[in-house]
Amino acid sequence: MTAKQTEIPGTERAAIPEIEEQAALLHEIVQRRLSIQKQEKEQHAKTLDQMKAHGIEVHKYVGDNGKEMTIRVKTDQKVSVRVSKNAEADGDEDDGEPAGPN
Repeated sequence: MTAKQTEIPGTERAAIPEIEEQAALLHEIVQRRLSIQKQEKEQHAKTLDQMKAHGIEVHKYVGDNGKEMTIRVKTDQKVSVRVSKNAEADGDEDDGEPAGPN
């Protein structure tokens, strides 16, 4: 950690509350995202463990909300979850990878 530099009178840092407030909000959002990414990584591992425990590579089902879920083991360390808008249509795919760096 570096020591705080002594301020010379007349050269004090100008406070800009609007920027400081926005930076604090951004920091809070980043911290929440990192927490969610950690939860996502843990859930991928749990899902993969269950797929391996049951000896299956693909599992499909229709949830109570009418959306078809397809869970697929892609590699020894990766699982993907595909959710359709409804049981008859395909939707977006989650490739099993966290959005940011691991």
